[in-house]
Amino acid sequence: MSWDVYFVHFENELWPPVDPKPVLAVFERYCETLQRKEHGYDCKLRDGLEIEIYSAPLDGSEPFDGPMFAFRGFTPVAARFLYEAAVAGQATVIAPGITCLVEETKDTDLPKDLRKSQPVIHVGDADELYAALTEGFDGWRRYRDHVVGR
Repeated sequence: MSWDVYFVHFENELWPPVDPKPVLAVFERYCETLQRKEHGYDCKLRDGLEIEIYSAPLDGSEPFDGPMFAFRGFTPVAARFLYEAAVAGQATVIAPGITCLVEETKDTDLPKDLRKSQPVIHVGDADELYAALTEGFDGWRRYRDHVVGR
C-alpha cells in the first residue's frame, strides 16, 4: 500500500516525453542507492526513506513521460527530491487531491479535466511542496494505519 504521486510534463494539454538525463542526475544526487528494477527503480534516500519509482528507463532507451513515485513515508528530503526532479523534468506534481506546478510550469498547459478535478497551486520551492503535500500524505497514513490495524 502506497501514497502515489505522479510527475508529468504537459505542453498544450498534451503529455510529450522529456529528456530523462536531468531527472536521472537528480535521482543520483538524492538516492543513496538507486537500483534498476522491472518496474523502474528503487531509491533509498539519504535520510533512509525508501521509494519505489515506476518509470521508463532513464538512459534514454525509451520515451520518458514521467514517473510515478510510491511513497510509504514523506519527509522534507523526499519533498526536495521530488521538487528538484520535477524542475529538472519540467513537470507538474500530481498527488491525490492537489496538483502542484513548479517553476515556470503554466496551468494553461494542463489538460482542462485535470484543472477542474482538483485544486491547482504554484509552489516556489521544496518547502512549499512539502507543506502542500503533507496534509494529503497524513490523511493517507491514517487510512493505511486504520486498514492494517495499527
